[in-house]
Amino acid sequence: MYQTHLSKVSRIVALLAVALAIGGLTRPVFALQDWTAVPAGCPGTDNNFYSGAPSAAFPVARFIVPGGRLSFNASHTGYIAIVCNVDNPRDLGTNPAWDQLEVTYIDPDGVHTVDVHTGDTYQVLVQLIRVNKITGIQSVITEFNSNNDCPLGSFCDGTAVRRMIKPLTHVFDFANYAYAVYGRLYRREAHLTVKPILIQMRLNNR
Repeated sequence: MYQTHLSKVSRIVALLAVALAIGGLTRPVFALQDWTAVPAGCPGTDNNFYSGAPSAAFPVARFIVPGGRLSFNASHTGYIAIVCNVDNPRDLGTNPAWDQLEVTYIDPDGVHTVDVHTGDTYQVLVQLIRVNKITGIQSVITEFNSNNDCPLGSFCDGTAVRRMIKPLTHVFDFANYAYAVYGRLYRREAHLTVKPILIQMRLNNR
C-alpha cells in the first residue's frame, strides 16, 4: 500500500513537471503577441478644432468613434489626436522584437506632390514614440504620414480602406523607456461624407 501511494505521488510529480515544461515552452509564443489598438480605446489629447462658424451650429461632439474608428463628427475641422499606451507583452521585461508599425486608415485626398497639390486637405499621422523614464526626453522611432506615404505606390486618394506597413529597427527597452503610439487626424475642409478615418494600429513581426 505504501508503494502504491509512492507510485501515485510519482505520477503527480511527473504530471506537474510536464505541465511546467509545457508552460515554459508556450511562454515565448505568448510573449511574441502583437500589440493592437483601436482608436476608441485610447485617450484623446491636444485636440484643436476650428469650424469657421459658431460652435452652436454643430453638434457638441466634435469627433466620433463608430466601431472603434476615429473620425470627425458632422462638419468639424481641425485636429483630432489620441495617445495609446504600449505595454510590454513579455512578463520578464525582455525585448518583444516588433519590427513594423501597421496602420489601417482612410485618407480621401491621398499623397501630396509638388506638381499635383493633392493630399493637404486631409491627413492621417501615426507615430511610435518612446519617453525616457528619467529625463522625460521623447523621441520618434517611426512615423506614418498619409500625405507622404502610400501602400500602393500611387496617390492613394479616395475613400477606400488602406493598410500601410512601416518597417522599423528598434530594440525595445521597457526597463528604461515608456512607449506609446500617437495618432492624429487632420481635416481642413468640411464635407459631411468626406473625412479621414483612423481604423487600427498594430506593432508586430514580419
